[in-house]
Amino acid sequence: MKIIVIDSAGKGPYNQSFARYLPNFEIRGHSLVSGPEGAHGYQCAYYACLPCTLIHGKHELVLIRIFDADGNPIVGADQWMLDVLREECRPDENGKWPYINMSWGQDDGDNKLGELWGQKAWEDWAKDFVDVIGESVPIAASGNSDHNDLDNDISYPHRLLPFLTHIVGSHNRAGIPSEFSGDGAGVFLTMWGENVPLLDGDGFWARGSGTSFASPKACGLAAYLGLNSKEFREYVRGHATKPDKYSGYLPHVKWGWGSLEYRYQEIVSDCPDWQRPSRLRTSIMAVDEYRDWQCVKSNL
Repeated sequence: MKIIVIDSAGKGPYNQSFARYLPNFEIRGHSLVSGPEGAHGYQCAYYACLPCTLIHGKHELVLIRIFDADGNPIVGADQWMLDVLREECRPDENGKWPYINMSWGQDDGDNKLGELWGQKAWEDWAKDFVDVIGESVPIAASGNSDHNDLDNDISYPHRLLPFLTHIVGSHNRAGIPSEFSGDGAGVFLTMWGENVPLLDGDGFWARGSGTSFASPKACGLAAYLGLNSKEFREYVRGHATKPDKYSGYLPHVKWGWGSLEYRYQEIVSDCPDWQRPSRLRTSIMAVDEYRDWQCVKSNL
């Protein structure tokens, strides 16, 4: 099993407080630059890989760094990552292609000029991406720029690839779609991404929000189930939790076909206690017990 996370982490040295949570993963990476790496990439990788720690055998986590420690894009990394993906996106000895998580994107600023710029900036890249990944399974965050408006808020380049990329939005613990979660034609499903536990740079648990943390859960679920893109789409349509009284068109522009958070939680509940967040450090003075890993179906 190979999981590729394109984000703010690359060659390392890898934070051991992160690596210890993925004991059966060989971690390696690619980066155009040296220097401190951002915790965001490790946080996404944790959620993407956690289910597969339950599958016997060795797996691969490949980190491709396109952001610096402050979250700024590295110049030239957009084209460089295509070359890296061309090398990494190949089937393994069992014929399984990699799973790719992309918890990043460019929003359009809620204006027509930004939309035209996003289209122009990413159009050629999107075509090349389709060519280089082969039959890999790409999963991407929808973005965090919705303001309860009526326009398309899915980030670029994922907005250009709804036929290929599984675009994931966020909901809160109760299953209610997050206000910030990017909506539009192409949102495929939602996962819990609002106020979730995250590893900080020192290995402590903190809270954070964003579709960035919903997307890798969907990636981890697809990898654990061993599904290709077509199979994963069918699985989502057949198993996602939907609002009980909703009778409108699916997929919904805000939450797609529904949520699979309950299934993710069901799987990772079998992980040992040391691998899951047991305490949540909310401030220097307060430590709260964290007990949200039980299987609770979404309440969209």
